[in-house]
Amino acid sequence: MASRHLHNRGQFPSFAFLFGVVLLSAPSVLAADPKSGAADFMGKKHLMVTIGEGLKLETDFHRFEFGGKTSLAANGTLKNTTKKKLYGVIYIGFFDKEKNLVGCSAQSFIVDAGKQTIIASPISMPTEQMDKIASYQMTIYQGEKEIGKK
Repeated sequence: MASRHLHNRGQFPSFAFLFGVVLLSAPSVLAADPKSGAADFMGKKHLMVTIGEGLKLETDFHRFEFGGKTSLAANGTLKNTTKKKLYGVIYIGFFDKEKNLVGCSAQSFIVDAGKQTIIASPISMPTEQMDKIASYQMTIYQGEKEIGKK
């Protein structure tokens, strides 16, 4: 029985070329370096994180009680430090010590050049789950077109 070998001769360079063409023709969307770190929302602790360059988000994550329920406030101030109107999306995830997702938030926004806006995203979850939060991860995407549009 003869064995069959699949050879990739000539395929990689054409794939690399095609990948390069796709990248060059894609609208310019920038992703900030993702941020991650330890998080502890027991009691009244706050977590302050700054992420982004053109769109710069300064966060204030903290636990709060309102109307008899406990939530996690994923709040912050978003500043457009460029001279162009920018569209953006932010993703924030909170994880337990085994890296399981406990809660998350996603929010899209438009910020005019040189302006700022408030981002407010309460994340409701059972108190015992909030007590398990051990870390966070977040990233922000920005571009001159709505994120996801061609």
